[in-house]
Amino acid sequence: MCGIAGICDFSGQAVPERPLLEKMIAPLKHRGPDGYGFYRAPGIGFAHARLSIIDIEGGWQPLSDEDETVWICFNGEIYNYVELRKDLLKKGHIFRTDSDTETLVHLYEDGGIRNALDKANGQFAFALWDTKTRQLFLARDHVGIHPLHYTVDNNRLLFASEIKGLIAGSERSFEMDPLSLDQVFTFWGSLSGRTLFKNVHEVPPGHYLEVHGGKRSLVPYWEPPFFDVTPNGNRSLGSYAEELQALIEDACRLRLRADVPVGSYLSGGLDSSVITCMTRKFKNEKLRTFSVAFEDLDFDESHYQNLVNDFLETDNSSIRIRGTDIADAFTRVIRHTETPIIRTAPTPLFLLSRSVRDAGFKTVLTGEGADEFLGGYDIYKEAMLRSFWERQPNSACRAGLLKKLYPYLEAFSSNPVSYLREYFKAPAGQLDRNFSSHWVRGKATSRVKMFYTEDFRRSLDGHNPMAHLQEICGKRLEGGGTLARAQFLESATLLPNYLLSSQGDRMAMANSVEVRFPFLDRRVIEFSCRIPPYYKIMGLNEKAVLKKAVRNRLPEEIVRRHKRPYMAPDILSFITEGRFFHPIVDEYLSEKAVASGGIFRSNMVEGLKKKALAGKTIGFGDNMAFVGILSTQIWASTFLHGPEPAEPIDEDKVKVDRVITSH
Repeated sequence: MCGIAGICDFSGQAVPERPLLEKMIAPLKHRGPDGYGFYRAPGIGFAHARLSIIDIEGGWQPLSDEDETVWICFNGEIYNYVELRKDLLKKGHIFRTDSDTETLVHLYEDGGIRNALDKANGQFAFALWDTKTRQLFLARDHVGIHPLHYTVDNNRLLFASEIKGLIAGSERSFEMDPLSLDQVFTFWGSLSGRTLFKNVHEVPPGHYLEVHGGKRSLVPYWEPPFFDVTPNGNRSLGSYAEELQALIEDACRLRLRADVPVGSYLSGGLDSSVITCMTRKFKNEKLRTFSVAFEDLDFDESHYQNLVNDFLETDNSSIRIRGTDIADAFTRVIRHTETPIIRTAPTPLFLLSRSVRDAGFKTVLTGEGADEFLGGYDIYKEAMLRSFWERQPNSACRAGLLKKLYPYLEAFSSNPVSYLREYFKAPAGQLDRNFSSHWVRGKATSRVKMFYTEDFRRSLDGHNPMAHLQEICGKRLEGGGTLARAQFLESATLLPNYLLSSQGDRMAMANSVEVRFPFLDRRVIEFSCRIPPYYKIMGLNEKAVLKKAVRNRLPEEIVRRHKRPYMAPDILSFITEGRFFHPIVDEYLSEKAVASGGIFRSNMVEGLKKKALAGKTIGFGDNMAFVGILSTQIWASTFLHGPEPAEPIDEDKVKVDRVITSH
């Protein structure tokens, strides 16, 4: 895990200056504090900030093949590098390091960029420069674990792991893209390679950008095969569960490859418990686990964390989060997300990764990704239940099942069936049925849009985020089942744009910690897509096949536990004793500050604040509106006024400085 940045000069003649590359990599040194490297040649410049995990002494970057014709600047891990290296050595390739990164260079030499991407099992974002063809490739892993951004500025393409690097290296000012903000307030993230900044793009998951002489081509190379496989209806649940268990175990084994200690996150839910259980099998010593607990018992899961810790005999460290902790860290969190967010949930994970680093760990495994591909989300059950209900729309019995969707929300279950019918019923004629699974979430999230000023609303020019999503997905959803369609949409929206970014990579790397995702092993994903939907969700029992796979390996209370989404206190994190106690509320949400921002109506924001202080019930919509407005105000103040000051890099930590002055 590292930070990368660079410049591709379209003229092909200029050698980028090292001070400029230093400016781009300096704001990213939290991603790689162990050392720096530079490669510069006519038309290209790479900068690298390294977090040393594999081949600590020899794996410095940028690195090349033995004759320096192919150079790479890499962020992430290639987990099957040991096996790939053996095959490449047999073919006569010469390795100069023991790093996983070098395998990509030789895979490219052996068969081109698609060969490298098709054979690599890992999580990554990288830049690869071919000196013979003078082509640059910017590639991102299959599901989008690691970020990679680019922009065109003054006949050059700039790229960086984080947008802070682009801002530092650019000669122009950066503006907000209002359409992207509107998408954040619909899908929790922007769509299709967009960012919150105009003319700044993100390489989408499963894509690479090819740059040659100023021409750019964005090429897809993989997507989850939800619709390309036919489940074997003759296989039993037990058969699928057995193979799934073996694949997850092997994914954990590969993700323990490191020259530093590896720990595991443990939330108390099924997914992190599964990863902890399977990882422990390969450890000779006690596995170190890290957990978040909450002072507010409505959010606390420490009981379940303790169950798993006692059962598996792990060495656990837990931090207890107070609302004040969330408020204190929130501004720093937005600096790292580089986008507004609508829940405070990333903040405890930011604090957790700091505790991991303080404990001397650089690497942890996590259970993220199981819900998306094995049917864990309530949104999936909603979609399947709605489909079941719509076959007999007048059935009171079928509609009554809506009351069982959220067993952890007592207030929800107490609503009359007539209310739930209307709440979950998509508006007729307004939504393609292929996208109906995500209508309810968009409805709840979009509460914040009621706060838009008229000027900002006009700037959207009638933009419809759901229609944009339909345009992106095209006809790919046609012919798929209800669950497959919902899973595809989740893997295209929430997973890469929020869970793996704002709540994942950004929060861990803010404290120089690499998070690894066994459930997002490409083999696990592709097998999960072949599991019949009735083995993923059986009635209202989510992830049935995963529960079958681990039923005898975890406490029964963990296996039987209903899925509960990870959440943290939102607006309550900023209130104590009937007042907003933290100065950021006054700084960013005063009437003057909101009015000067021009995005939200200051009188409505004041009304929301008064409602919260009056002790009135604040639902999901109002909570998300408050966090969305506050984070947008912080984001605009942080990023729209030029590059932030960054300490210069330490020259003593420069390990690679390769300069080539002519072709």
